[in-house]
Amino acid sequence: MQSNGSQFKEFIERVSGDLRSGDEDTKAKFLDAFGDDLEGYVSATATALGLWDRFRNGIRDEDSRGIAVAGIAFTAINAHMQSFKLFMSGYTVASGGLFRLVLEGISLAALSSVKTLPMLERYLAERYSPNDAVRDLVRHQKIARVRADGVRTVSAQYKAYHKYAHLTIGAIIAGANLSEGGVPHVGPLFDPARLAEYGREFRSRISFSRLLPNFITGVARNVAAW
Repeated sequence: MQSNGSQFKEFIERVSGDLRSGDEDTKAKFLDAFGDDLEGYVSATATALGLWDRFRNGIRDEDSRGIAVAGIAFTAINAHMQSFKLFMSGYTVASGGLFRLVLEGISLAALSSVKTLPMLERYLAERYSPNDAVRDLVRHQKIARVRADGVRTVSAQYKAYHKYAHLTIGAIIAGANLSEGGVPHVGPLFDPARLAEYGREFRSRISFSRLLPNFITGVARNVAAW
């Protein structure tokens, strides 16, 4: 039987090891399972970045409103990449919580790109919560000139990832290793018992990445019409 001192040392080593880990073992397992299908994500996300770069370079430096919209859009794309990397590294809850920011960001960019809507000015004055952006994009889909199917996808995913944005039962269960009987797991996790669940999320992320170029194109088009 271990003494309290030796048990404490074990947990120190576990926490220290997790902080210093590059998570390569877990990432390798995700890549082995899904790496062959990454091209769709890479291609769509790279296209969105290229379109964003063209959009930003077309904004005059003195156009503070346009630059603000570009900043919001870039943050959404960047968080999209960070979130997917977290997912592929075994951090399901952190990845899902960050993905909500992505959905808020791309919605806020679309709303802010419409000159007649008040969201951008209110946001810059810290009187508008990005938490309302997905809801408001649903309400103003036509004036923002965003495709209805894209808005439906964003809205559905925002609701689905609610479980990772708050301390829900789903967030708690995500920390259990089902392959080992549901024991709590510290750090990154690839759980073979969740392979079907991982596959659904992987495909959902790729599907969303294909929406990004259209969103960026729409934002740039709206800003150009100011």
